[in-house]
Amino acid sequence: MRLRALVMAGGRGSRLGMDLEKPLLKIRGVPLIMRVLSALEASPSVGDIHVAVSRRTPRTKAHLLSAGYCILDTPGIGYHEDMRRSVKELGGGRFLVVSADLPALVPRIIDEVAIAYAKAGKPSLTVVAPVGLFLERGIKPTYTMVVSGEEVVPAGINVIDGSRIDDGYIDEAFLVMRDPRVCININTADDLAAVERGL
Repeated sequence: MRLRALVMAGGRGSRLGMDLEKPLLKIRGVPLIMRVLSALEASPSVGDIHVAVSRRTPRTKAHLLSAGYCILDTPGIGYHEDMRRSVKELGGGRFLVVSADLPALVPRIIDEVAIAYAKAGKPSLTVVAPVGLFLERGIKPTYTMVVSGEEVVPAGINVIDGSRIDDGYIDEAFLVMRDPRVCININTADDLAAVERGL
């Protein structure tokens, strides 16, 4: 099963305290958004790829358009609302939704997520990782939850059946991944420092 990919790249990244749109922040010379797109393009589990931008990321939009990527404009209301609007605009299919700030994403992780979604048999899947993996890398999660008795953190990777996007409740499966690479995201300057040390 090949999933349609939707990359969420509409956040300004104000918590970083930099005069730069977060998707264009470079890690070892490569913008965050391009690291994510490269992983998606290399995965056999991914079909078409779209990037959702907002008024907060005009430079990101221009960069991606010049590189030939398919862009969706969103109102920049919030991650989940912009994601819903983007999925509705794109129509049917099953979507792999990823945040643009996952610099360590690799095709093997994407393929594992796609396989887990197919096996789960539910319309939605959320990837989470144990909170300890974040703390070990000096990354302090802003939100945790409990899955099967374990404290975990959402990793910014989800799969959803687009036909169910307007359902009030969507039955959800969870994939607990213990690969440290799913813990690497960037929201603050401390996160950036931790990533540059460990990537």
